[in-house]
Amino acid sequence: MAHSGYKEQVTDAQLVSLIDAGINNSVGDWLNSSDLTRERLKATYEFAGVPQSHLAPQGVSTIVDTSTTEVVEAYTAVISELFLSNNKLAKFVPYDDSPGAFKAAKEASKLVNYCLFKKNKGWEVLQSWIKSSLLWKNAVIRWDYVEEYDYVIEEYETIDEAKLDEILADENLEIVGELTLDTSAEMIQYVDVRLRKKIDKSRIKLDCIPPESFRISNDAKDIDDAAYVGIQTEMTKSDLRRYYPEWANDIDPDTWAELGVDTNWLGNSPYSEEIAARKEVVGQTYWQGMNSEGVYSLEANSEVTVTESWIKVDRDGDGIAELKHIITAGKHILWEEDCEMIPLASIVPIDIPHEFYGLSMADFARSSTLASTAIKRLC
Repeated sequence: MAHSGYKEQVTDAQLVSLIDAGINNSVGDWLNSSDLTRERLKATYEFAGVPQSHLAPQGVSTIVDTSTTEVVEAYTAVISELFLSNNKLAKFVPYDDSPGAFKAAKEASKLVNYCLFKKNKGWEVLQSWIKSSLLWKNAVIRWDYVEEYDYVIEEYETIDEAKLDEILADENLEIVGELTLDTSAEMIQYVDVRLRKKIDKSRIKLDCIPPESFRISNDAKDIDDAAYVGIQTEMTKSDLRRYYPEWANDIDPDTWAELGVDTNWLGNSPYSEEIAARKEVVGQTYWQGMNSEGVYSLEANSEVTVTESWIKVDRDGDGIAELKHIITAGKHILWEEDCEMIPLASIVPIDIPHEFYGLSMADFARSSTLASTAIKRLC
């Protein structure tokens, strides 16, 4: 009898373990232990000219050479001028010589540029993406369609029944509170009517991912072929209830109370040296993970580490691993869906063949910065 091979459906517990293993074996900021994290810390202090870490003074002088700052700012200005100055970054090539192809390419270019620069602060986001790569080796940007709504209140002292019915024909309008009928009027009308209008602000959203939040397998050569790709962020319990109501309503109160307290699971690092370094160079104090209990004493405001993962796994037991988009908090799966691609893109100033991470302009300027700093401190 022929066998097609042993097939096993991956359970929820196994899936969470796979994600934990992916985080543990990824390059990132896990418990601030990554060599890459220390390299980015050096670049941050060199760029800002702050005498900390490897730039800490051995004598009296605290002067730091500005070579790194000049190199990174110069390249940022040149690249931004080349690509972003005209707000027309996208230009599609027609698929053939027909008039329809040229029209489709033109419309596609307009649509993408509109999403970049009108629906998003494209110039700012893309410049941050470019500058992050020049300073910290690689930079990752994300695009996604987000459903976002705003609400405005419309009030009427009096309104007749026919007019109210006409207004309520708009599916985005709804009555707030109860209707009060004016019995003294000759025709049917209502008084003190409050309507709430729903405004759809859904859009394609661009985000430049902070380097300490991004995770990728150690052996990855690019995002598409990586065994594990993830993003870790902090989210309040209030937001968890808002964005994942079905999951929040299903778990028991004891488990909900413990969520965020358990710091033993892989990847849960309450303190980031990289965030602290950025805060320090701009004159702020970083206290996340240290004093948050005293500041955010209310349960709804307490923060939980949320991990968004892209991983290939066999969840249906057909023997073939499919790409999944999974969001977890601790040992709990908040969201899971099939996906065709990972909506992330990375740029690197100086690439190293067969490696995901490359070299930054700060890496090349480091020797000049350190040598010039040592010479200036002797003067």
